Amino acid sequence: MKWSVAVLVLVGLVAAAAAAVLMQSLKAGGHVFSMSGATQVAPGNDVEVLVAARNLQPMAVIDESAWAKRKIPRDTLPDGYMTDQVQVVGHVLMLPVTANQAFTAQHFARKNAAALASAIPEGRRAVTLSLSGDAAMSTTLYPGCIVDVVASLELPAQEGKDAYGKEMVSVILLQGVEVLAVEDKTVLSEGDSKAASGGGQYAQRRLVTLQVAPKEAELLQLVRASKGEISLTMRNPTERSHIDSSSTSLSQISELFSRRAMPSISTSDVTQEPPASERPQWSVVVLHGNNVEKQTYEMPASLK
Repeated sequence: MKWSVAVLVLVGLVAAAAAAVLMQSLKAGGHVFSMSGATQVAPGNDVEVLVAARNLQPMAVIDESAWAKRKIPRDTLPDGYMTDQVQVVGHVLMLPVTANQAFTAQHFARKNAAALASAIPEGRRAVTLSLSGDAAMSTTLYPGCIVDVVASLELPAQEGKDAYGKEMVSVILLQGVEVLAVEDKTVLSEGDSKAASGGGQYAQRRLVTLQVAPKEAELLQLVRASKGEISLTMRNPTERSHIDSSSTSLSQISELFSRRAMPSISTSDVTQEPPASERPQWSVVVLHGNNVEKQTYEMPASLK
């Protein structure tokens, strides 16, 4: 009797072990059988994450062509991996990423000014301008965008002319300039612009930081010292063309308006008056005693 009980216990243990092995094999194959006999798909070990579509360098802005989705085993994924494109599109890389490498939070912005300074390329400088809301494109400007810098100022009167000889001019001063920061929001971090400006994007003045060459920084400083106005115009970030930067003066605009406002008059549209000798006339004889006087008058228009 004791031997039979022992045999039954041993058989039961073997059966349990076999069932456990079977379940593990089924899970590895992605299937689990329920008590009702229906097949259910078990969660796999692969995770669909965002990876770099090509080799990317620091300061690269991630667009739709820079990322792809790829399934990677969960146990091989690095910490901070990303699964949603919102986490990467429009953000700036701080570290290089190779093709098919998973994006992580460590690849992107660090929230401090020292990180921004370390990201400025050698030979370049960061310059901050205080611009009016419309001049700084208050509703469209964002860190990482590319702009042209337009300067407007009054040139001094030329020698020999009075104060009225001054000329107001406007010129595209710099082209293809990268915006590093708008208020406290930078290419490396998300800031609280509302708290920084006391009104956010609708504030009267905005602080905009540009990445420029040292000489370009000198030009900007000269315009500010001359009490000139600086404004920004946004360009497509893929455009690298250099456009005509000749200045436009107020006198050119005035001349243009004058030409448009003054209609051209054809000589055929002007009624030519005939000579006085050919105009219709009538005469009156006036008698003054023995004096006779003849007076001639032009025929009234109503009688012609």
